[in-house]
Parts: sequence; C-alpha cells; structure tokens
Amino acid sequence: MDPYSYVAASYIRGLVLPVGQIKDFTFQQYLDRLRSASEVRLLDVSPGTSADHLFFNPQGYPNGRLCFDFSTVPIDPEISALFDLDPWRQQLLVVGIAQHRHADKEQLQQSLVLLKKRYPDAIYRKIFVFGVPDDASAADYDIKGVTTIASSSFASLERAMADLASEILYEMSVYAINRKLGSFKSPALKALDQTNVSLAAAKDFRGHHARKSSLGLTKDGTFSTGLTERLKSRQLGRTKKFMGSFYLMAGRLPDALTEFAEAAQILKQSYDHLWFASTLEQIGVCLLLQQFSEVPVTIPSIAKVTVDADSAGKTAKLAAKSAADAAAAAKLATSRLESPRRGASSQDHLDNEMVAEALQTGRSALATFLPLLMDTVLRFFNRCSPESEEMVPQVVYVESSLRFASLLTALRLGGGWNSASLSAIVRNTPQEKNFSPVGPSVMTIEIWCAHTLSPSLEVLPIATTCRFMSALAKLYWRLGLKRKWSFVIRQLIQRLENEFHENDSEATTVLNGLHPSFLKYVLDTIVVVFDWNTLKIEFLRNFYKLCNRPNYRSVAVKAAWQLLSCGVEVLSASEQAQLYHLIRSERDSAPGQYWDPLLLRDITIKPSSGVLSSTTTNGTASNRSSIVGPPDIIYNPFESQNKLEKMVTIVAGERCIINVRLQNPFQFPLDIFELAVVDEEGNKVCSVDQALTLSPNRVSTIPVTFVPREAGVLTVGGIYAHVGGCSGGLFWLRDPLATLFVSRQKQELETPEWPTHTIKARINEGRPSLVLCENSLPKGWAMLLEGERIPFKAEVQNVSTTDAHIASFGFTDSTVEPLKQAIAAPDATRADIYEYEYFLHKRRAVELISQTSKIASGEVAEFEFTLYGKRGINSAAVLLDYGAGEDYTRRLRIPLNITVFPSVELERVDVLAVGLPGDEPELTIVLDLRNAWRESFEVTLWTKDSSDNEVASVTQTIDSQKSSRFLLPLKWNGVSAEKLAQPIPSLSSRQFVVDSKTTQEQIQSFWLREELLKYIGGTWRLSADGELRSGQVELRGLQLSKKMVAVLRTEPLVIQMEVTTPAPLTIESRAVIRTKIVNKTSKKKYGMLRFIPNDTHNILWAGNLQQPVSIEPESEQSVDLEFLPLAWGSYEWTAIYDVIGGGQALLKTPLLLEVPSIK
Repeated sequence: MDPYSYVAASYIRGLVLPVGQIKDFTFQQYLDRLRSASEVRLLDVSPGTSADHLFFNPQGYPNGRLCFDFSTVPIDPEISALFDLDPWRQQLLVVGIAQHRHADKEQLQQSLVLLKKRYPDAIYRKIFVFGVPDDASAADYDIKGVTTIASSSFASLERAMADLASEILYEMSVYAINRKLGSFKSPALKALDQTNVSLAAAKDFRGHHARKSSLGLTKDGTFSTGLTERLKSRQLGRTKKFMGSFYLMAGRLPDALTEFAEAAQILKQSYDHLWFASTLEQIGVCLLLQQFSEVPVTIPSIAKVTVDADSAGKTAKLAAKSAADAAAAAKLATSRLESPRRGASSQDHLDNEMVAEALQTGRSALATFLPLLMDTVLRFFNRCSPESEEMVPQVVYVESSLRFASLLTALRLGGGWNSASLSAIVRNTPQEKNFSPVGPSVMTIEIWCAHTLSPSLEVLPIATTCRFMSALAKLYWRLGLKRKWSFVIRQLIQRLENEFHENDSEATTVLNGLHPSFLKYVLDTIVVVFDWNTLKIEFLRNFYKLCNRPNYRSVAVKAAWQLLSCGVEVLSASEQAQLYHLIRSERDSAPGQYWDPLLLRDITIKPSSGVLSSTTTNGTASNRSSIVGPPDIIYNPFESQNKLEKMVTIVAGERCIINVRLQNPFQFPLDIFELAVVDEEGNKVCSVDQALTLSPNRVSTIPVTFVPREAGVLTVGGIYAHVGGCSGGLFWLRDPLATLFVSRQKQELETPEWPTHTIKARINEGRPSLVLCENSLPKGWAMLLEGERIPFKAEVQNVSTTDAHIASFGFTDSTVEPLKQAIAAPDATRADIYEYEYFLHKRRAVELISQTSKIASGEVAEFEFTLYGKRGINSAAVLLDYGAGEDYTRRLRIPLNITVFPSVELERVDVLAVGLPGDEPELTIVLDLRNAWRESFEVTLWTKDSSDNEVASVTQTIDSQKSSRFLLPLKWNGVSAEKLAQPIPSLSSRQFVVDSKTTQEQIQSFWLREELLKYIGGTWRLSADGELRSGQVELRGLQLSKKMVAVLRTEPLVIQMEVTTPAPLTIESRAVIRTKIVNKTSKKKYGMLRFIPNDTHNILWAGNLQQPVSIEPESEQSVDLEFLPLAWGSYEWTAIYDVIGGGQALLKTPLLLEVPSIK
C-alpha cells in the first residue's frame, strides 16, 4: 500500500514480523500471500457472540470492505503525538508469520507473550502459521491468537483473514469504548504529555460502567466541571472525529460520514481549526470510497458551505447533483445486501442505465468538489496559530498535500474520473498512461506538490524527510517532470550528505556498491537537467563530498571541475583551494581544459613609442585648446560605429606591447605554465617565456612583447594557455555586447555559442620618431607663485630617418579632470559652471611662444613656452603631434612637474556709494588683500573706465601673513537692462539644457560681477635673492553680496527733482519745480508722470499733476511745474513715472521745501 495514498486513512495498519526460524525468501512469499488477501468484505465477517455490544458490527453495513496495510517496518515513535488527531496512523495490529516445519505449540505461546511485551500499544496480536498440511492435528495449534493456513489453499487464507477481521473489529470496539472516556489532545500538547490507552485498561473496562472521578463524566463522555463550553464542544467534536476514523477503518462508510459531518459541525463552531480541517479531509476520503464502491455520493452540508466564497458558483451545482443522487441512493443500498465476492459483477440486480447515470453524476460532482475541499483544508491549516495547541505539525501538512497530489496524479494518468483511476487510487493497481483533457492539469498538480516543500523539512527526522522527498520525486517522475525530479533528488542528496558527514562509515558502505562510471553518468545526466545554477551548485557540492574517497577520485575531480566552473560565487576560499589542489594532484583524471571559458578578458595592442592616429596635417603648427580629447557633441550612432571599426596602428621594426588581461575570480593563486597570443586560426604570434601566477580575485594584465617584421595587418584572435592541472587549450576573444541564445529549431537542447571577435592592427612602414633631449626646467620641475609666469625651453630631436612635420601642439594639466568633473556635477549652478570653464579654457598652464614646422632627420629643434602659476596645479604636459605625411601622426608628450604656492589672496571686497542726497552718487571699491607668502609683496591695484583708461591706482607693501585694505574710486557706467536679462553663457561647445533653477537675481549678479572685473586689476612684485619676480593678482574670487548688487545695479529710468527758483521760498511767492527723467535703456519710453505733494490744501499749482511724457533712448526729459505756497511750514514733493506696457520709476528721495513764517 502506498503510504501517501489519498485513502490511507481507511486502512488498518499492521506490523508483520517473522516468528521462529524462517528464511527471508519464504517470509517474503508468505507476506505477499497475506497482502493478496488484505481486503475483506464485511459480508464475510462473522459478528461474533457479543455483536450487540460492538460499535463496529459488520452487519451494520455489509457492503463495506475492511482493508489491511501490512508493513514490516514499525512506525516512527516521533509521530505518536498524532494518534489522537489521526488514529489510523497507529499500528493497531501485530501479525507474526511462522512456518509449520519450524513451529511448535510451546514456541508459538512464547512468541505471543513476546509480541505482547514488545508491542503493548497494539490492540491485537496474531500469529499465522503457513504451510500447515491438511492432515495436521488441530490440537497442535489450539492456541488463542494462532491461526493455521493451508499450504496451497486460498480459501483457507481468506477464511483466516475473515476471522482476523472479526477479531480486530471486536478489539477496536473495546478500544474505542475505553478511549472515549479520556480527553483528546492536539499534537502540540500530546508531545508534552504522552498518555496511551493500554490493552490491559481496555480489558478491565469490558462490561463495566465508567468509574467516578473528581471531574465527573457526562453521558456522552465529556467533562462536566472545570471546563468551558467551548472546551466541552471541542472534546465532543474530537470524540466524534475519533469514532468516525474508526468507522472508516472498519469499512462502515455511512456511519463514518455521519460521525465526520457531526464532528465537523461541532469543531467549526468551537473554532478548533486543526481538528476541523482534518475532519474535512476524512470526509473527502469517505466520499471517494463511496464513489469507488459505486454508491451514489451525497456531500454533507457542512462540507459544502465551508468551501471558499470564490467557489460558491461551483458548489451550487454540487447541491443540485447531490439532491438527484439521494433518490438513487436508497434503491442502490438495498441491492448491496446480497453483494457477491470481490471481483464478481455487481450490476446483476440493477437497472444498468439508472446506475450508470447516477455514478456519472457523482463522479462529476466529486471532480469539482474535492479540489475545493482540499483548498479549504489547507486554508484552515494556515489559520492555526503556530504558538498555541492548534499548531499544525509539519508531518500533517506535508502528508495532506502529498496525498491529494497523488490523487491528482492518478487521475491525470488515468484520463480523469473513471474506474481505472479510482482502482489505482484505492487499491494501488498498476496504471497505464491515458492522458485526457478532462483530467487535472500538470500545473495544478505542481501547485499541490509545491505545498509539500513549502514548510521547512530540516527539523524533521532524516527518515521522514527521505520518505517525503522520495514520494514527491516519484510523483514528478510519473508526470514526466524530469527537472523537478532532479531538484528533489538534489535536496535529498544534500540531506543525506549532512547525515553521512556525521557517520562516514555509512556513506562508504553505500558507495562501495556503485561503480565510478555509474557515478559519472549520474553526474552528467543530472547536471545537464539543471538549468538553475543554484541547484546545480548545491548538487555538485554534495556529490563531491560523497565521492571524495580514494576509489572515486576521478568522479570527485569531475565534480570539482564543474563546481569551479559555475560555483565561484558561493564557494568559500578554503573550498576553492581544496578543489584546485585536488585537480592539480590528479592531472591524469583532468576532464579537459581550464574550466573558466572567460579566462581571457581582453587584448589590447599598445605601440611602444607614442600613438599613431589617423588625421590630416597641413604642415603647420596650431596652438590648440588645453582640453585634450574629442569635444562633447550630440550622440551620433554612425560615429560610434566608426570608432568600433578603427584599427590600432603600429610600425614595422619597432617593439610594441600586446597586453593580455586575464581574470582569476577564485580565491587561490592560479598557475599558468604556458601563455601565447594566437591569430584567428590558432597560430602562435608571440608568447611569454616563463610561467606565470595570477593573484587571487584579480584581473591581471600580462604584457607580451611583439616586434612586427613587415608591413601588413596583424590579427589577434585569442590566446593559448596551459592552466593548472588542466590540459592546454585556446581561449578566444568574446564579444561582450553579443547576446547568448539557445536554438529551439530542434527538439533537443543545443549548447549556445558565445560569438567571438578579433583585434586587428595595421603595420605601417617606418615613421618619424621624436624624443625629448633637454628641458630648461631643472629636472623638469618648476616652483611658481600663484599668478607668476616663467619661460622655459624644450629641445626635441628626430631620431628616425624620416623628416617630421609638426601637426599641432596641445596642453593639459592636472586641473583639467577635476574641472571637468565639477562641470558635470548635477548640483552645479550655471554661474559655477561658467567659472569652472573660465579656469579650464582661459587660464592655461602652458602657452607656446615660438616653434618650428619641420624637423629633419637627426635635427634638434627648440621650442619656447610660458608656464603660468595656476592655482591647484601640480603637473602639466605639452602634447606635440607630428607625422611624415597627411595620413598618420604620432604624439610626443613632454611632462612638467609644477609646484604652485599661494601669493596674494583676496579676502574681502565691498562697493560703497558716496554722495550728497539728490546728487548722483560716486562708487568706491574696497578690497582687502592678504600676503600668503613668506616674503613681503609690493602690490599695485588700479581701476579703469569703460574705455580701458586708468582711473586710479594704489600701491602698498604687504608684509608676510598680513592684510591690507585698498580703496579706489570706481567710474561705473552700469550694465544695460538688456544685458542683465541675457542668460549665463557657456565657454565650451557642450550641449546643455536651459537651467530653470537659475533665478533672475543670480543672472543679474553674474553680469554685474563680470562687468566689475573689467574695471579692476592688480599686480604684485617680489625681490628675493637679487631676483625680481612678478605676477598677477587673482581677483576672480570676488563675490557680490545683495548690498553690492543693489549698489551696482542701475535703474533703467531715473527721476530727479529740484527747485529752479533762486530766491528763498516765502508765503504766496511763486516757485518752479523741475522734474528730470533719464532713460538709460535703448528703447523709447512712453508713460505718465504724476506729481504727489504731501499737502494739497495749502498750496496752489499751475497745470496738471499728471502729465504724459515720452523719452527718447539714452536721453532725458524735463518737466516744470509752478506752484504757490499759501502757508508757512514744510512741504514734501515726490514723483512717479508709470510706463505704458509695464514698469514704473519712483523718486527715491522726496524733495523737501521749507517756507518760513512772517515775523
């Protein structure tokens, strides 16, 4: 019997043991005979003398069948806590098998006593004596508990099994009566307090009433004091479930279904989820057995209303079908009373058409209902709290999923709900594959199999785990799911390896029976099945540990080779070193070349003296920008393609370096005994003369020297390498942008190939070669102060036989990359980017003064440069591009080491407006400078006007580490409004998006600062050791405050007001107020001028206080207003000019007039 059959709960488990002297082969024969008669009809079972007192009287349901599950393996003691929940798990019966020739009466009596002593939990012990001749004396075996079976009579065996059924039913009744008196505990509590009902207690109870106790028992066996109503209900429901399980094992399906239905109703109301879910599962077993017995199925109402709400539509159909079956059920029940023996026809006394229709209706109902019922079972299992007595044991959860998955598998292989499928489920008969669309889908079965692996199986005993995994692997194999079968096998091997690690002798015993070639076959087949790398690694690791023994080194080497090829991410350093050491020590067993196909990362060809680049030269030199490299442009896909097609250019006869980048992703040093660069056909181009060692977890660059002999094209396709204990092999250059794919044109799995590529280098004829002969800087070093300029010279010689034409000069310094990074920073403002670009493009560290355009063969040329003390610089270089014609150029790099010290630093700056009220203010700029050098500086600052004429200059001496303040007048003409509205420009040809974060105030501050820097300047001088040094004062650190911006910013329209009457004002004397409006913009203005006096009651005026005024661009317009004061006092006048189209000008300082009193 399959231990994980869906109907396992309907079988009575029995333990079969050999008694006396009996051979294994003979014992197995007798056991097979016993199993062939393991199904007994209740119609053939005698009720016995005390049938009225039995719960499980066979006469109550003669159509039933009592089935035995005989096993030679005792149950695990760990599951004894489940006996209250699932009584069918107990081995209620112990059967001894003896052989007639080796058994006597005394020995059989002793064996019975020994069985009772060793297995006290069994409710009945029986010994079958096989091979008894027909003429044997009955007195020799007149022992209670011993039954003789004739050697070749099946009727004798069948009669003995009927007697055994009668006796076991009686013992089950006694056991049930006694067991109902106690309480039923959940597995969580049962594990803490193991209390089993012994056989002696059951015998003492026969014919007696229940004893009184302090708790007191009610008539139905529940406790009456000390328990709540919910606990009472739970005990009642559990008791009925227990009785239902025994009715099910006794073959009385209607009584079992009734007990289960009542138990489910009570357990659901008392929220006993674990027991309720288990009861629902038993209801499904009863329904299936009724369907198999060809009895119309009536689904209990408690089961129909419990399924999920989303399946309400499906269960509604079941109710209608069940009602139709009720009428046929009564008629069929009477016909079963005279049922013939198993195997005979059961349709002789019935109308065939009516029976077929009723059975088909029941099958369709169960096909829809059972999956919903099992979903409900798992849902209630998940409701159970893991911290209470309702905790669901993992064994229960896993076995429930396995049993239903086994049911679905049988239905799929049998083509749906039919007699063959039901026979395979109930009787475990062989089954042929008969797939049908009406059967369950593979996906549905996979979901239920996944429930089996969802709980953690690590805490279960190894035997239980192996049984679960074996059963699951069997289901996957039957369904043809080879990959999932491999997954389960991998987990099983991992668990076994962990157990073998603790008991190595057991592992050796297992492996001694296997040939190494078979192990290699298992390794190859299972690894091919695995596409999931994690599963493959775990399987290989466990397989390696199992096979790492003296007689299986070749298998271990192969497993180690495959482990290193795919498991570097999960293997520890010690594990990797151990595997590599094994491969090196077993060179004869090496499976092939080096396991990492990506050993070669890249190959680059680098000319030894300069770089040849394709360009067009015009024979003249040009002073290029200091930024080296291509300008930033909009992405051009065609340009990118051209870059990929460019070839490296080398020169014939000159030594070049081929850099081979090799990876070692492992945690151990990797030995390379031979390394050579090969072309696309595998021919060696050049090689390394000595062995190499790659450092762990590194990508190493190996330089290989190559000297081309003649012009042409060099093609490099990869390398030849002999690594570690593996055989040598070719490693080709892989295309990192290529996509791997698997061909599905054929049904078989093909190994994908990673496309390769080659590197080509053009070998040119002889080219000019320039070398640096002399640099006027001492050892190439220069020490400058910030802002200082010094000249230097460089001598270059042409050491080739070809004339060199100078193509261009370029310059770079150590501040280029930091400035580029600052420009590319996402948080940089437009003003900051402009400042970075200014120092990048306008502040060159090196400038060319004089040069020559051609250097003949063997000639020495001199070039003059100027070196500037740029802040933050520590190195620079002159880049000289030259060539022989108009095709390729070379580059000579002249390095310069520079140290720049600070000189004069700008500490503080301010702009002040000085003037009388009403007059145009004069601006004064205040600058605080600090001497950061160790010597005194003579500093001169000056200001200029817009025409670049000097306005004023101030010279002061600033001592070391001291500060000094400079005040200079500033002839400020302001900045036009149009310019203040322009966006901040960019000094580089880079693409950018208009910055919406820059405010108008920031833009105005930028333009005012740039204009102010044109008005000021300064130099410093230093005399030390008789040497005069001078430089420029760096003033670009100037930052404008809001106050300075307000001072420097000029209004586009300015209003001025004055009194033109020379005499002092008196009462009733006429006065003229002249208002002048200045338009500083380039556009004509139209608007309305409004005069606003503070006192309109004591004055008279001639004309209107509001007058239209138009002003030409960059001109002024005056308006006079005559007025007469009528009283003495203070009068205040102001004016506002409203511009048509938007804008307004306001008199900043009101005009104040005093009219004295008459004395």
